[in-house]
Amino acid sequence: MDKKDALLQWPVAQALAILTSLAAHGPSLAQSPPLTAKTKNGLGVEIANLPQPAPLNQMMTVNLRLVRNGQPARASSIAVEGLRLFSKNALPTAPAATPLRETGSWRLDGLRFHIAGPWRLIFRVQTEDGAGEVVLPLEVK
Repeated sequence: MDKKDALLQWPVAQALAILTSLAAHGPSLAQSPPLTAKTKNGLGVEIANLPQPAPLNQMMTVNLRLVRNGQPARASSIAVEGLRLFSKNALPTAPAATPLRETGSWRLDGLRFHIAGPWRLIFRVQTEDGAGEVVLPLEVK
């Protein structure tokens, strides 16, 4: 193998080492498919950057994508509530959703789960067509 071939193979080896390291250290974005939920009328929420299962006691910021029938949807506000299934526990924080420039894109700040187990994130969405509620089940470990 000459120097040119060796130099071309080095970035590939580095990339493989990084991916292997990420895979060995728990859930990663590459391993977690987006969390999605939608209503009967086609309004949906997608979260692409929340590890599955969701981590315990870590303050997180996640990106939301609001869709209607697969297309980005506009909303004037999104309120978020988190409830643990089979108990009266709620999130210890008050996550705030902020719209981003791209239609249907929102940032959710202040998300933290303090108890392991099954949870539901409830998104109350106000659109020009009225209000909708999207419930997203998830597991916290």
